[in-house]
Amino acid sequence: FDFIVTIAIGSTLATVILSKDISLADGIAAFFSLIFLQFIITWISVRIPWFEKIITSQPALLIYKGELLQKVIKKERITMDEINVAIRQKGVTDINNIDILILETTGDFTVIPKLSEAENNVFTDVKHFEEAEKKW
Repeated sequence: FDFIVTIAIGSTLATVILSKDISLADGIAAFFSLIFLQFIITWISVRIPWFEKIITSQPALLIYKGELLQKVIKKERITMDEINVAIRQKGVTDINNIDILILETTGDFTVIPKLSEAENNVFTDVKHFEEAEKKW
């Protein structure tokens, strides 16, 4: 949502600057409307948990114990090239050496080469983690 509002603000400002048909007052009103909308959505999402779930995605498990979770990868619309880049950036050369690969809510990837039992508590909000763990 933040990304969309940022794009909309940039587009609005560009239109006001470049178009003679739109008055400065209309541009300022649109700008402040977007800022207000951003503030309201953020305020509500911080205070109402179910609304936050609508606005914010959950992290998604893409690899567990070296196994690609193809259904999740397809659902999240991630390509193998993106997965390979994330793994290479971590310095790992084989997918089988990855215990966990997570697509974070920011769009970044978290690569965990070796999973220890003490770390399991940080994965409670990751989609499909419990399913994968039960399978193993």
